[in-house]
Amino acid sequence: MELKHAGVSSIPYEDDSFDKVYAVNVIYLWDDLRSVVKELGRVMKPKGILALYMAPPEMMDKLGVRRSPLFTLYDVDDVVRVLEEAGFGEVSVKTEALAVGTASCVLAKK
Repeated sequence: MELKHAGVSSIPYEDDSFDKVYAVNVIYLWDDLRSVVKELGRVMKPKGILALYMAPPEMMDKLGVRRSPLFTLYDVDDVVRVLEEAGFGEVSVKTEALAVGTASCVLAKK
């Protein structure tokens, strides 16, 4: 494993470097979803899989995330649309009912 400190809008890896990208609850820190998705697509290999986990909106509201200028809450449908517009295919959403609400994982293939 190799770890590097960098912003997601400029990932310090070559094109087509990764088979899989998995992001858990960090999508809320991306103020420009389109550019981040484009950059993720750049570093992913053809047929690579992207998984974006999104916590239940109810939980995010309870934590006060919606009131913070540091976070952007995206609707699952918006994430799906941005991925499709960026050329990702086989976009699907898996949901899981939790005690705090319904969590989603948006899956897509480059």
